Amino acid sequence: MCGHVPARYNLGYIEGKAGNHVIALQHLLISAKLGFEDSLNAVKRMFMAGLANKADYATALRGYQKANAKS
Repeated sequence: MCGHVPARYNLGYIEGKAGNHVIALQHLLISAKLGFEDSLNAVKRMFMAGLANKADYATALRGYQKANAKS
C-alpha cells in the first residue's frame, strides 16, 4: 500500500471479491487517480453494475487523465 499502485489495485480486487465493495472502490479510486488503467476500468465496471455512482467514475476518470497527462 505504501505507494505501490498495482498493490492498491490488487487490494481493491480482493475486497471486491470478498463483497466489501465500499473498501474496494476506495482502493480502486486511489490507484486510478495515480494513473493505473486497470483500476479505472474496474471502477467503470462497478459503475455499470450499480456498485459505484456516476461521481465516483467521473472522479476516477479525471484523476486518471490528470496522472497520465503529467507522464
